[in-house]
Amino acid sequence: MEAKHLSDGINIIDVIAKPYMVGSKTICYYVVVDRAPALIYQRDGNKLTAHDSGFYDFMQIEPGSRDAFAGRKFSIQLANGTQYECDGQVWSCAPHGGIDAVQVGVATLGALEQCYVFSASHLAREKLHAWLAANKPSSDYYKYDPRSTLAWQDKLYRDHPSFDKPVSAKRARKLRKRGVTIRRNPNTGAPGWSPTYERKKAEIIAKAAGAA
Repeated sequence: MEAKHLSDGINIIDVIAKPYMVGSKTICYYVVVDRAPALIYQRDGNKLTAHDSGFYDFMQIEPGSRDAFAGRKFSIQLANGTQYECDGQVWSCAPHGGIDAVQVGVATLGALEQCYVFSASHLAREKLHAWLAANKPSSDYYKYDPRSTLAWQDKLYRDHPSFDKPVSAKRARKLRKRGVTIRRNPNTGAPGWSPTYERKKAEIIAKAAGAA
């Protein structure tokens, strides 16, 4: 795949819309993109704003504070080409400057394959609503998690044969007739199975059937 340059706009691949918690009317949005937003900040007094293709990050400098981000030291890139050193005095904050943006999670497919975490971001409300008006959002938060595939689960159990519970050959035949996956331990040759694997397999199959 051709690498994306910072001059290229960010394309939204998918949006996962998920209630904040069961029964909640508050919807959280997790946005899957083809390129991560570039965090280059414009400074206006003590306000810091990064913007890239409708995605924003807002921060605020509070002189004398030492507790922001648990006091972690890091530097950020400013639009004037300099670095600004953060040492507990720069806090993440709500949108400022009259910008109408919705808090979202954002990640690329590549990043989700490495670690299934969405980074906090803000997306222009107009851009989010435009995408939702033209597309149907997903509802499965773990849709892009490689662990939610049978291939990943099968490899996990092949790599860790001790996860399976040993059973007799007779018991293995009965379980196999019920559709249970039976594996042979490469070290002992004994058949075995995992109730945990079977529950996960059922979940994956049910999700695939619902999506079809």
